[in-house]
Amino acid sequence: MTERRKTFELSPDEYEQLVASIVDSFSSATNLEKLGSGRSNVMEGWSGIKHQIDVTFRHRETKELLLVECKQWNYFVELRDVLAFHSRIRDIERKQNEESLGFMATTKGFDPGAQTYASKYKIQLNTVKDAAEYSIIFAKRLGVVRVFLGERQDIG
Repeated sequence: MTERRKTFELSPDEYEQLVASIVDSFSSATNLEKLGSGRSNVMEGWSGIKHQIDVTFRHRETKELLLVECKQWNYFVELRDVLAFHSRIRDIERKQNEESLGFMATTKGFDPGAQTYASKYKIQLNTVKDAAEYSIIFAKRLGVVRVFLGERQDIG
């Protein structure tokens, strides 16, 4: 069994705050409004299940959601983790009756199955080791986020 433990010096809560602050720093360029983050950030799905979402943003014009899942692990995020996140995205989408974009951030990376699945369902995968590195990655992906949030697309 893979040992699941955190990597580098930040606590899981601090890691979520780091990712949230980086995405938030681009909020004016992407027209995103931060709705919540942390353990108390819960959204109810169509199933009636309340899902904890690490960080949630909403596009100010289209009202679409950006749901962010943070994994501060010392091993690759696996397919099963992306599948579970996608299931939560779909449940929340159905309840909100709005398209949502999933964004996963991890400190290590993603296994090939996770990458393949995420690419088919437009879930953005990001390796975030520090603020400077992620700022560059996120800035490069702004075009992808703008396209998604500016035009409704079927995400599967």
